[in-house]
Amino acid sequence: MSERVGQPADQSSATPDTGFEVLQSTVEFRGPVEPLHGHEQNDHFALIYDEQAEQFATVIPYIKQGLERGERCLYIVDEGVIADSQLETIADAAGGDARVALSILRTAARQAQRQNLTEITDRVVEIAVPEARVERHEKDIETLTHHQRTLYQIIEEHEAISPSDLYEKYEQHVDDPKTNRTVRNYLSKMDQYDVIEAAGTSRDRTYRSVSETFDHIE
Repeated sequence: MSERVGQPADQSSATPDTGFEVLQSTVEFRGPVEPLHGHEQNDHFALIYDEQAEQFATVIPYIKQGLERGERCLYIVDEGVIADSQLETIADAAGGDARVALSILRTAARQAQRQNLTEITDRVVEIAVPEARVERHEKDIETLTHHQRTLYQIIEEHEAISPSDLYEKYEQHVDDPKTNRTVRNYLSKMDQYDVIEAAGTSRDRTYRSVSETFDHIE
């Protein structure tokens, strides 16, 4: 399913490290199965599931973990479940972000399940794209640190705000403000993950909220 790409040899055992451990950590994983000694990351394990929603709820964290570790992942589905054109639509909507693509695919599978469909239709994908973007955005917000969330909340309160004004307000909101350079790194990362939007060049840059793009979604 995956191929290691430049993975460090020493990994902490405090969090799920292997694909098998990721599967064990999902709520859908049942049974007293333990990893067999001598099996490597690329060995094969079978997943038995009752419904498509259960399948995607288990497989997607597994794939996500591989992508985050810098591994190449290939996922093969039954012919006819989803069309190549729909996968292309999902890829285009994700804009190269594998996390968003996986969220869209998971949301589309849930939509198909709710409608008792045997395949994912174009309409299901159309509905899934905005819903998945909202879901991905909300999850990204949940992962923000206290300082990042403070910056996010200040940006949410303004149509657009300059870096200097943002930092000034940020200093007023926290007891132990980070340095300007650290804050710029926070903002760069938040922009990269579409938590906020950075507009303009370094001289006339402003930060904006992206939440308004979700307002039309019920």
